[in-house]
Amino acid sequence: MWKAIGGVAASVIAGLIIWYVTTVLYPRLTSEPPPPPPAKEIMAQCDVTPPTVAPGGSTDVVVHVTRGGGALEGATVNLAVGGGRFASGSTKEEGRTYSGGVYRTTWTAPSPAAAGYNMPAIVNVDGMRTSDGELSGTVRTDCFVRVRP
Repeated sequence: MWKAIGGVAASVIAGLIIWYVTTVLYPRLTSEPPPPPPAKEIMAQCDVTPPTVAPGGSTDVVVHVTRGGGALEGATVNLAVGGGRFASGSTKEEGRTYSGGVYRTTWTAPSPAAAGYNMPAIVNVDGMRTSDGELSGTVRTDCFVRVRP
């Protein structure tokens, strides 16, 4: 009788071990680790208001900088244009984003003027510190203004 009880006990223990190995351990050993969370991408967007001006007219140039969907304050924004002038009186402008991740300036079209002007906005985040660590890199967006004849 003890042999029968021992055989049943051994069968139950062996079954539990096989169940544990096949349903708990094996899937953990053969599955890939979960992917890392997506990196928080830095994005820049330019808006000009109004988008079309007369020669000698002015427009507001606003560059919005975000990281992972949230505003990025303190990023350096460099703008350059082949004609006209920014608020500083130059064809080049540099500044930092402030509250809401916004950099704002004014551009005045030359007179006479071309049909349109493209202003590349280069955003630099080198050395900026966030809760995720130090940032580095640049992103670009283009600001385009049409000049009506």
